[in-house]
Amino acid sequence: MRHGLYFLFFLLWDGRLLEGSNVERQLMEDLLTNYIKVLPVETPNTSLVVSFRLILFRIIELDERNQALVTNVEVVQRWNDAHLKWNASDYGGIKQTMIPYDSIWTPDIILYNSAAMDYSNRVLTTNAIVSSTGDVTLLTAAIFRSVCDVDVSYFPFDIQNCTMRFMSWTQDETRIQMKLDHNKTIELKTYIEDEEFTLESYDAKWLEVEDPCCPKPFSTVDYVIQIKRRAAFFVINYVLPMIDINVIGMTSPLSSGEKVTLGISTMLTIIFFLMSIRDVLPPSENFPLIGKFYFASICLVSMEVALAILTLFLHHLKDIRVQKMCRMLAKLSCMKEPRFRNVKGEPRENKKGKMEFTDGLPPPFLYGDKIASSRRPCWKSPVERMKKELMTGTIDTYTI
Repeated sequence: MRHGLYFLFFLLWDGRLLEGSNVERQLMEDLLTNYIKVLPVETPNTSLVVSFRLILFRIIELDERNQALVTNVEVVQRWNDAHLKWNASDYGGIKQTMIPYDSIWTPDIILYNSAAMDYSNRVLTTNAIVSSTGDVTLLTAAIFRSVCDVDVSYFPFDIQNCTMRFMSWTQDETRIQMKLDHNKTIELKTYIEDEEFTLESYDAKWLEVEDPCCPKPFSTVDYVIQIKRRAAFFVINYVLPMIDINVIGMTSPLSSGEKVTLGISTMLTIIFFLMSIRDVLPPSENFPLIGKFYFASICLVSMEVALAILTLFLHHLKDIRVQKMCRMLAKLSCMKEPRFRNVKGEPRENKKGKMEFTDGLPPPFLYGDKIASSRRPCWKSPVERMKKELMTGTIDTYTI
């Protein structure tokens, strides 16, 4: 008895399902039998208002080399189709149904500044949600690749502004009037943060744009995405190692004998890092900030190597060329020229009766106290006069 009641209930419930399915099938037949894919307006020469919203899921990639932004988004379009209206009471109270998008008229609104060759393969559209009042909602999931003018002047501390422009491809504002339905809270509700960039702002604006193809302007919607690069990766892997190498090279003593070799190795390392950065950045006239840092490092290391070579050269000079080189360096650095003592000559008595060399410097050995001298020390001792008998005569000498 119990099993018989269950079987009867199943038959009745299955009949209700079949009845509901038949009603919806009849609704689909009535809506699409004489349906023609034309602009669904009741009055001729009037424009159709299409509400537009772009929901951002995540930023996949910013291709600096090719200047393109890859995003994962969902496009929400809403409009009213005058040919898709019905009385819900005539169809079992059905107020909403799903219709394949290719069976009805849909606006040809696309990403105008797309940089993808396979645009159609990046867009997924399934069914349109149609209500009894004729309101149609079309949801489209897409992975867009849009053109983005990348400015690398402050790389890797740069902020990029990328614009995604949406407009109809063939119908101007007299046929399709786009309406911006921007709600930042809803559009970023499912946004996933990127590891390389942070989202600074997400704004949208409506405007009219003239196209060279047509005399009348087009209604467009622009979404501006402002992103900021996370610079920690480049600072740790490209900036800090270079600072350490430069500090080690500059503080190494010249007497170690490896300063010139270390400087040349540092220059090669900087060039290697610069070439690795070049493969990431686009060819542009704007010199990036990290490139300026590497260029300044190369100049400093080059000067360091040149001064080290000059110091070694002066260190190994032992004749009169030392004086000439020191005088030349003094002139180049706007310093007072040094005065050198002629050790080969003999002191002479000047007009005041004092002994001095030909260059005007007093002889240090005529004084008992120690005086400042950079060539040889003078000892505190009395001056003694000695005589020696030679074969040719006697010569007075001064000894200390």
